Amino acid sequence: MKKICAVIMIFSVIPFLLCSCFETQISEISLSKTEASMTVGDSLRLYVTVKPDGADKRTLSWTSSDSKILSVNDGRVKAKKAGEATVSAKTENGLIADCKITVVDKQIQEVVLDQRSASVTEGKKIQLSASVRPYDAPTDSLKWQSADEKIATVDSEGFVSGVSQGEVSIICSANSGKSAVCKVTVKSPAVTNPTVLPTDPKTGASNPPFSGDVLNLGKEKVNTMRSTATEIGSKYKEDFIFYDSSFRKLTDSELTSLSKDDLQLAINEIYARHGRPFKSEELKKRFKATKWYIERPTYSDSELNEIESYNIGILSRYR
Repeated sequence: MKKICAVIMIFSVIPFLLCSCFETQISEISLSKTEASMTVGDSLRLYVTVKPDGADKRTLSWTSSDSKILSVNDGRVKAKKAGEATVSAKTENGLIADCKITVVDKQIQEVVLDQRSASVTEGKKIQLSASVRPYDAPTDSLKWQSADEKIATVDSEGFVSGVSQGEVSIICSANSGKSAVCKVTVKSPAVTNPTVLPTDPKTGASNPPFSGDVLNLGKEKVNTMRSTATEIGSKYKEDFIFYDSSFRKLTDSELTSLSKDDLQLAINEIYARHGRPFKSEELKKRFKATKWYIERPTYSDSELNEIESYNIGILSRYR
Protein backbone atom coordinates (compact mmCIF):
# COMPACT_ATOMS: atom_id res chain seq x y z
CA MET A 1 0.00 0.00 0.00
CA LYS A 2 2.83 2.40 0.86
CA LYS A 3 4.47 1.72 -2.51
CA ILE A 4 1.23 2.51 -4.33
CA CYS A 5 0.88 5.89 -2.51
CA ALA A 6 4.48 6.78 -3.32
CA VAL A 7 3.96 6.06 -7.01
CA ILE A 8 0.79 8.21 -7.08
CA MET A 9 2.62 11.16 -5.50
CA ILE A 10 5.47 10.94 -8.01
CA PHE A 11 3.08 10.95 -10.95
CA SER A 12 1.14 13.94 -9.51
CA VAL A 13 4.31 16.07 -9.19
CA ILE A 14 5.67 15.32 -12.66
CA PRO A 15 3.30 17.72 -14.56
CA PHE A 16 4.37 20.66 -12.39
CA LEU A 17 8.03 19.87 -12.91
CA LEU A 18 7.54 19.62 -16.63
CA CYS A 19 5.71 22.99 -16.78
CA SER A 20 8.41 24.81 -14.85
CA CYS A 21 11.16 23.27 -16.95
CA PHE A 22 9.53 24.30 -20.22
CA GLU A 23 8.22 27.79 -19.12
CA THR A 24 9.09 30.34 -21.83
CA GLN A 25 11.39 33.09 -20.57
CA ILE A 26 11.31 36.64 -21.95
CA SER A 27 14.28 37.27 -24.22
CA GLU A 28 13.40 40.81 -25.37
CA ILE A 29 11.24 43.62 -23.94
CA SER A 30 10.11 47.02 -25.22
CA LEU A 31 7.58 49.73 -24.25
CA SER A 32 5.00 51.47 -26.42
CA LYS A 33 6.86 54.75 -25.80
CA THR A 34 10.49 55.51 -25.05
CA GLU A 35 9.89 59.24 -24.50
CA ALA A 36 6.79 61.20 -23.55
CA SER A 37 5.62 64.52 -22.15
CA MET A 38 2.77 65.00 -19.69
CA THR A 39 0.99 67.76 -17.82
CA VAL A 40 0.61 67.69 -14.04
CA GLY A 41 -2.54 65.70 -13.23
CA ASP A 42 -2.59 63.74 -16.52
CA SER A 43 -2.41 59.95 -16.89
CA LEU A 44 -0.63 57.75 -19.44
CA ARG A 45 -0.77 54.01 -20.16
CA LEU A 46 2.44 52.27 -21.25
CA TYR A 47 2.13 48.92 -23.03
CA VAL A 48 4.77 46.17 -23.04
CA THR A 49 5.82 44.02 -25.99
CA VAL A 50 7.89 40.89 -25.27
CA LYS A 51 9.63 38.21 -27.28
CA PRO A 52 9.14 35.39 -27.86
CA ASP A 53 5.38 35.56 -28.24
CA GLY A 54 3.57 33.87 -25.40
CA ALA A 55 6.18 34.68 -22.76
CA ASP A 56 4.63 35.43 -19.38
CA LYS A 57 4.27 39.20 -18.75
CA ARG A 58 2.85 38.73 -15.27
CA THR A 59 6.30 38.62 -13.76
CA LEU A 60 7.15 42.18 -14.87
CA SER A 61 7.87 44.81 -12.20
CA TRP A 62 7.35 48.57 -12.71
CA THR A 63 9.34 51.41 -11.11
CA SER A 64 9.61 55.21 -11.29
CA SER A 65 12.96 56.93 -10.86
CA ASP A 66 11.21 59.72 -8.92
CA SER A 67 7.86 58.91 -7.32
CA LYS A 68 7.32 62.59 -6.46
CA ILE A 69 7.15 63.38 -10.18
CA LEU A 70 5.62 60.17 -11.56
CA SER A 71 3.82 57.22 -10.03
CA VAL A 72 3.33 53.95 -11.91
CA ASN A 73 1.17 50.88 -11.34
CA ASP A 74 1.17 48.05 -13.87
CA GLY A 75 2.00 50.46 -16.70
CA ARG A 76 -0.45 53.18 -15.62
CA VAL A 77 1.52 56.40 -15.13
CA LYS A 78 0.29 59.46 -13.20
CA ALA A 79 2.00 62.88 -13.47
CA LYS A 80 2.25 64.47 -10.02
CA LYS A 81 4.79 67.28 -10.26
CA ALA A 82 6.77 69.19 -12.90
CA GLY A 83 10.15 67.63 -13.71
CA GLU A 84 11.74 64.65 -15.45
CA ALA A 85 11.64 60.99 -14.44
CA THR A 86 12.01 57.55 -16.01
CA VAL A 87 9.47 54.72 -15.83
CA SER A 88 10.97 51.24 -16.16
CA ALA A 89 9.59 47.75 -16.76
CA LYS A 90 11.87 44.89 -15.63
CA THR A 91 11.70 41.14 -16.18
CA GLU A 92 12.67 38.43 -13.70
CA ASN A 93 15.79 37.65 -15.71
CA GLY A 94 16.97 41.27 -15.58
CA LEU A 95 15.83 42.76 -18.91
CA ILE A 96 14.74 46.44 -18.65
CA ALA A 97 12.76 48.80 -20.90
CA ASP A 98 12.62 52.53 -20.11
CA CYS A 99 10.44 55.50 -20.97
CA LYS A 100 11.77 58.98 -20.17
CA ILE A 101 8.94 61.35 -19.31
CA THR A 102 8.95 65.15 -18.96
CA VAL A 103 6.17 66.61 -16.80
CA VAL A 104 5.17 70.27 -17.17
CA ASP A 105 2.82 72.43 -15.11
CA LYS A 106 -0.69 73.20 -16.30
CA GLN A 107 -0.79 76.04 -18.79
CA ILE A 108 -2.75 79.17 -17.93
CA GLN A 109 -5.68 79.45 -20.35
CA GLU A 110 -7.01 82.79 -19.10
CA VAL A 111 -5.83 85.69 -16.95
CA VAL A 112 -8.47 87.81 -15.21
CA LEU A 113 -7.86 91.08 -13.36
CA ASP A 114 -10.10 92.32 -10.57
CA GLN A 115 -10.42 95.69 -12.35
CA ARG A 116 -10.59 96.61 -16.04
CA SER A 117 -10.12 100.29 -15.33
CA ALA A 118 -8.82 102.15 -12.32
CA SER A 119 -7.44 105.52 -11.25
CA VAL A 120 -4.56 106.58 -9.05
CA THR A 121 -3.17 109.93 -7.97
CA GLU A 122 0.39 110.97 -8.74
CA GLY A 123 2.65 109.67 -5.97
CA LYS A 124 0.01 107.19 -4.71
CA LYS A 125 -0.42 103.43 -5.18
CA ILE A 126 -3.23 101.00 -5.90
CA GLN A 127 -3.05 97.21 -6.20
CA LEU A 128 -4.42 95.08 -9.01
CA SER A 129 -5.11 91.40 -8.37
CA ALA A 130 -4.95 88.62 -10.96
CA SER A 131 -6.65 85.22 -11.03
CA VAL A 132 -6.18 82.45 -13.60
CA ARG A 133 -8.04 79.61 -15.26
CA PRO A 134 -7.71 76.74 -14.67
CA TYR A 135 -7.68 77.74 -11.03
CA ASP A 136 -4.92 75.26 -10.11
CA ALA A 137 -2.45 76.45 -12.75
CA PRO A 138 0.67 77.94 -11.10
CA THR A 139 0.68 81.75 -10.93
CA ASP A 140 4.32 82.30 -9.99
CA SER A 141 5.17 82.91 -13.66
CA LEU A 142 2.77 85.85 -14.03
CA LYS A 143 4.52 89.04 -15.11
CA TRP A 144 3.34 92.63 -14.65
CA GLN A 145 4.23 95.39 -17.09
CA SER A 146 3.41 99.04 -17.64
CA ALA A 147 3.01 100.23 -21.22
CA ASP A 148 4.48 103.60 -20.22
CA GLU A 149 6.51 103.88 -17.03
CA LYS A 150 6.58 107.67 -17.39
CA ILE A 151 2.90 107.61 -16.45
CA ALA A 152 2.78 104.67 -14.01
CA THR A 153 4.95 101.78 -12.87
CA VAL A 154 3.92 98.36 -11.56
CA ASP A 155 5.80 95.87 -9.37
CA SER A 156 5.74 92.07 -9.25
CA GLU A 157 2.79 92.05 -6.83
CA GLY A 158 0.53 94.25 -8.95
CA PHE A 159 1.06 97.51 -7.03
CA VAL A 160 0.64 100.39 -9.48
CA SER A 161 2.35 103.71 -8.66
CA GLY A 162 1.15 106.92 -10.29
CA VAL A 163 4.03 108.89 -11.79
CA SER A 164 2.50 111.62 -13.97
CA GLN A 165 -0.91 112.57 -15.31
CA GLY A 166 -2.21 110.43 -18.18
CA GLU A 167 -3.63 107.03 -19.11
CA VAL A 168 -1.63 103.82 -19.35
CA SER A 169 -2.22 100.10 -19.85
CA ILE A 170 -1.08 97.79 -17.05
CA ILE A 171 -0.61 94.29 -18.43
CA CYS A 172 -0.48 90.98 -16.57
CA SER A 173 0.78 88.13 -18.77
CA ALA A 174 1.45 84.39 -18.45
CA ASN A 175 4.09 82.21 -20.12
CA SER A 176 1.31 80.66 -22.20
CA GLY A 177 0.83 83.99 -23.96
CA LYS A 178 -2.47 84.79 -22.24
CA SER A 179 -2.79 88.26 -20.73
CA ALA A 180 -5.20 90.79 -19.23
CA VAL A 181 -5.14 94.58 -19.29
CA CYS A 182 -6.30 97.29 -16.91
CA LYS A 183 -6.54 100.89 -18.13
CA VAL A 184 -5.17 103.09 -15.36
CA THR A 185 -5.75 106.82 -15.28
CA VAL A 186 -3.20 108.82 -13.32
CA LYS A 187 -4.61 112.04 -11.91
CA SER A 188 -2.94 115.12 -10.50
CA PRO A 189 -3.44 115.67 -6.77
CA ALA A 190 -6.81 117.32 -6.21
CA VAL A 191 -6.83 120.93 -5.12
CA THR A 192 -9.85 121.68 -2.95
CA ASN A 193 -11.27 124.79 -1.41
CA PRO A 194 -11.88 123.76 2.19
CA THR A 195 -14.86 124.94 4.16
CA VAL A 196 -14.15 125.90 7.75
CA LEU A 197 -16.67 124.96 10.40
CA PRO A 198 -17.90 127.61 12.82
CA THR A 199 -15.93 128.33 15.98
CA ASP A 200 -16.79 126.17 19.00
CA PRO A 201 -18.73 128.52 21.37
CA LYS A 202 -17.38 126.78 24.48
CA THR A 203 -13.69 126.61 23.68
CA GLY A 204 -13.39 129.40 21.14
CA ALA A 205 -11.36 127.07 18.93
CA SER A 206 -12.16 126.69 15.24
CA ASN A 207 -12.64 123.23 13.78
CA PRO A 208 -10.16 121.92 11.18
CA PRO A 209 -11.05 122.63 7.53
CA PHE A 210 -12.11 119.83 5.20
CA SER A 211 -13.68 119.37 1.77
CA GLY A 212 -17.42 119.26 1.27
CA ASP A 213 -20.50 120.69 2.89
CA VAL A 214 -20.90 119.28 6.40
CA LEU A 215 -22.98 121.95 8.10
CA ASN A 216 -26.08 119.74 8.08
CA LEU A 217 -24.35 116.63 9.44
CA GLY A 218 -24.79 115.32 12.95
CA LYS A 219 -22.11 116.18 15.50
CA GLU A 220 -20.78 112.61 15.66
CA LYS A 221 -20.42 112.37 11.90
CA VAL A 222 -18.68 115.73 11.72
CA ASN A 223 -16.17 114.51 14.28
CA THR A 224 -15.82 111.24 12.40
CA MET A 225 -14.78 113.11 9.26
CA ARG A 226 -11.65 114.15 11.07
CA SER A 227 -10.90 110.51 11.91
CA THR A 228 -8.79 108.20 9.82
CA ALA A 229 -10.03 104.86 8.48
CA THR A 230 -7.97 103.20 11.21
CA GLU A 231 -9.69 105.18 13.95
CA ILE A 232 -13.14 104.45 12.52
CA GLY A 233 -12.46 100.69 12.48
CA SER A 234 -11.13 100.74 16.04
CA LYS A 235 -14.01 102.82 17.40
CA TYR A 236 -16.87 100.96 15.68
CA LYS A 237 -15.59 97.37 15.72
CA GLU A 238 -19.06 95.86 15.82
CA ASP A 239 -19.89 97.40 12.42
CA PHE A 240 -17.22 95.45 10.54
CA ILE A 241 -16.33 91.92 9.53
CA PHE A 242 -12.66 92.98 9.81
CA TYR A 243 -12.49 96.22 11.75
CA ASP A 244 -8.69 96.25 11.43
CA SER A 245 -8.44 95.73 7.64
CA SER A 246 -7.08 99.27 7.26
CA PHE A 247 -3.97 98.59 9.32
CA ARG A 248 -3.45 94.79 9.31
CA LYS A 249 -2.93 92.42 6.38
CA LEU A 250 -5.54 89.66 6.32
CA THR A 251 -4.45 86.02 6.06
CA ASP A 252 -5.69 83.15 3.88
CA SER A 253 -6.82 81.15 6.90
CA GLU A 254 -9.25 83.94 7.90
CA LEU A 255 -10.97 84.02 4.52
CA THR A 256 -11.52 80.36 3.58
CA SER A 257 -14.62 80.00 5.75
CA LEU A 258 -16.33 83.24 4.62
CA SER A 259 -19.18 83.26 2.12
CA LYS A 260 -18.90 85.23 -1.13
CA ASP A 261 -21.35 87.80 0.27
CA ASP A 262 -19.23 88.32 3.39
CA LEU A 263 -16.05 88.61 1.31
CA GLN A 264 -17.67 91.30 -0.87
CA LEU A 265 -18.99 93.10 2.21
CA ALA A 266 -15.51 93.10 3.77
CA ILE A 267 -14.22 94.79 0.60
CA ASN A 268 -16.98 97.40 0.67
CA GLU A 269 -16.29 98.11 4.34
CA ILE A 270 -12.77 99.22 3.40
CA TYR A 271 -14.16 101.55 0.75
CA ALA A 272 -16.89 102.84 3.07
CA ARG A 273 -14.40 103.98 5.70
CA HIS A 274 -13.13 106.46 3.10
CA GLY A 275 -16.63 107.61 2.09
CA ARG A 276 -16.86 105.91 -1.30
CA PRO A 277 -20.33 106.39 -2.89
CA PHE A 278 -22.23 103.16 -3.58
CA LYS A 279 -24.69 102.45 -6.41
CA SER A 280 -26.38 99.61 -4.56
CA GLU A 281 -29.38 100.83 -2.57
CA GLU A 282 -28.80 98.02 -0.07
CA LEU A 283 -25.22 99.17 0.60
CA LYS A 284 -26.26 102.82 0.77
CA LYS A 285 -28.88 101.96 3.38
CA ARG A 286 -26.50 99.75 5.33
CA PHE A 287 -23.66 102.23 5.64
CA LYS A 288 -25.78 105.38 6.03
CA ALA A 289 -27.34 103.71 9.07
CA THR A 290 -23.94 103.79 10.81
CA LYS A 291 -22.60 106.68 12.87
CA TRP A 292 -19.42 106.96 10.84
CA TYR A 293 -20.16 106.67 7.11
CA ILE A 294 -20.15 109.93 5.15
CA GLU A 295 -20.54 109.73 1.37
CA ARG A 296 -17.88 111.71 -0.47
CA PRO A 297 -18.43 112.38 -4.21
CA THR A 298 -14.73 113.23 -4.55
CA TYR A 299 -13.62 109.79 -3.31
CA SER A 300 -10.76 108.12 -5.23
CA ASP A 301 -9.22 104.64 -4.90
CA SER A 302 -5.85 106.36 -4.67
CA GLU A 303 -6.75 107.29 -1.09
CA LEU A 304 -6.43 103.66 -0.02
CA ASN A 305 -3.21 102.79 1.80
CA GLU A 306 -1.03 99.83 0.80
CA ILE A 307 -2.50 97.52 3.43
CA GLU A 308 -6.06 98.30 2.32
CA SER A 309 -5.15 97.69 -1.33
CA TYR A 310 -3.51 94.38 -0.37
CA ASN A 311 -6.57 93.29 1.62
CA ILE A 312 -8.94 94.15 -1.24
CA GLY A 313 -6.74 92.02 -3.49
CA ILE A 314 -6.72 88.94 -1.25
CA LEU A 315 -10.46 89.26 -0.51
CA SER A 316 -11.15 89.45 -4.27
CA ARG A 317 -9.20 86.25 -4.90
CA TYR A 318 -11.41 84.29 -2.48
CA ARG A 319 -14.62 85.94 -3.59
